[in-house]
Amino acid sequence: MEHDFEERIRDLRRRIEELRSKIYSPRPEVVERSQEMVQQRPSVEQARERKNAELDAIRQKLRRK
Repeated sequence: MEHDFEERIRDLRRRIEELRSKIYSPRPEVVERSQEMVQQRPSVEQARERKNAELDAIRQKLRRK
């Protein structure tokens, strides 16, 4: 009975180590994809400037009428 318990403990430790290695191993595909997304994503300032420009254009159109 004690032998089964020790065997289960070893099995659990082995499985934990396998899971840790999967979680903490570097994944180049994920890194490349996230870097592409960062490059494609406009900065907050650029988005804010674009929105302000659109609002200014709408204001100018409304004032002309």
